[in-house]
Amino acid sequence: MDELIRLNNCLLFLTSYYISDISTGDGSKLTEEAWNGRPNCNVDRRSSWLAQGRPPKQDSLLWQQFVKRCYLDRGQRLKSPLGKWLQCSIGWIWFYDAVGISLWSRINVGWLRNEHVADTNLLSFVKTGSPCDTIPALLEPVSIYVKGHMVVLTGSAPLLYQSLPAYTSFLSYLQGFPEEKWCYSNISLSDDGYFFI
Repeated sequence: MDELIRLNNCLLFLTSYYISDISTGDGSKLTEEAWNGRPNCNVDRRSSWLAQGRPPKQDSLLWQQFVKRCYLDRGQRLKSPLGKWLQCSIGWIWFYDAVGISLWSRINVGWLRNEHVADTNLLSFVKTGSPCDTIPALLEPVSIYVKGHMVVLTGSAPLLYQSLPAYTSFLSYLQGFPEEKWCYSNISLSDDGYFFI
């Protein structure tokens, strides 16, 4: 039980709920920040997050052992890559415009556009963005890390846009999952599930 508490303190310090919070934007690797025990700079959860101090070194080592054993393959590659984004986490900050080759950051009062730094091999952008009133139509969520006066993109993947079926009742929603029939085959619903009988 003590180990679980120590691991949870590490997650709280990283401000992360999900594996997607600590993986690169393309869902293939663990971020350097997560591996090295630095708070997540891709999601802004300061207003709703418990303040957690930096874990002791031995807890950080336990975190690395746990993550390596459970989630990582060679290097920092995930054993099971995450694939395309279904949706962005609330508070996700960084987005990439592949057409205009620009990085965008979402802030409380709008959007900032971060210019590309052309003289680098990496997808690097200036750290300080310029306010913009309009944004590109297709922005991809990305993960970044800060390197001096630059922001470096570490991975991106487009959102998987799905057209969701329209359900007329709670039961029709459940029946939309035929592989889970065992879950609802013996349930009798009256008032569309307001009361279970």
